[in-house]
Amino acid sequence: MATIAERIGALEVRVNGLETWAGPGQAGVLAAGLQSVRGDLTILRRAQEGMLRDLTKLRSTQDGMLRDLTKLRSTQDGMLRAQDGMVGDIAALRSDVETLKADMRDVKETLREVLRRLPPPALAS
Repeated sequence: MATIAERIGALEVRVNGLETWAGPGQAGVLAAGLQSVRGDLTILRRAQEGMLRDLTKLRSTQDGMLRDLTKLRSTQDGMLRAQDGMVGDIAALRSDVETLKADMRDVKETLREVLRRLPPPALAS
């Protein structure tokens, strides 16, 4: 167990590091510190209000962009449907062209046969 002298010595060490807030001028220092904190809070509130206004503007802009995106998607869907129709039309045209080519081969063959059966041209006198 520690002796009384050791205990008092330890207490003296602890008291030497103890700050007192009851001395003269301490209330003024505390009031000035509190005013400084209040000023900082005012600055923070103004900054926060500005950020909230900016956030509101950003949300409004985002909403507009989302509406535009919805319109773009609708337009894209319409274009894709039109493209599908055009692909079908192109396939039909290709089929028609193949039929036309086959018909023209028949016409050429028939024309050759007609020309072959004609009598030779009369000799010019």
